[in-house]
Amino acid sequence: MNITLVSDNNTYAEKLQLTIDMVTKYGFSGKLGKVHHDGKQGEKASEETRAIIDAEVRRLLDESYARATELLKKHKKEHVMLAEALMEYETLTGDEVRDLVLRGKKPKREVFNKKGDGSMGDQTLFGQIRGKVGARREQDQ
Repeated sequence: MNITLVSDNNTYAEKLQLTIDMVTKYGFSGKLGKVHHDGKQGEKASEETRAIIDAEVRRLLDESYARATELLKKHKKEHVMLAEALMEYETLTGDEVRDLVLRGKKPKREVFNKKGDGSMGDQTLFGQIRGKVGARREQDQ
């Protein structure tokens, strides 16, 4: 098997193992079908089958990454609105989140952060950070 579970990020290793299990134990592969392959990573399967397992795991991971990236880009405006509102109000109720995301309406209550000096998540500071992150992401693409 070419995929290694060694990782500093335990969450990634857990997701990778779940994806391997999806392919080898739970039938999430159109190429392998609904079969169960013994072993931690299907290691009791033939070399040819292990190559298919590797390819299917890679496909699932790539598709999941692409979908997550697409959703984040599609809903960027909502994410920014939520982040800015959280920096202003510190907390939001479920109703406030729905009003903000669905209607673009901010909460009708006192703003928590009024200082304007960057402490505790000032909007101005957030705008500067957002600009830097956005510029960095555009360079990466």
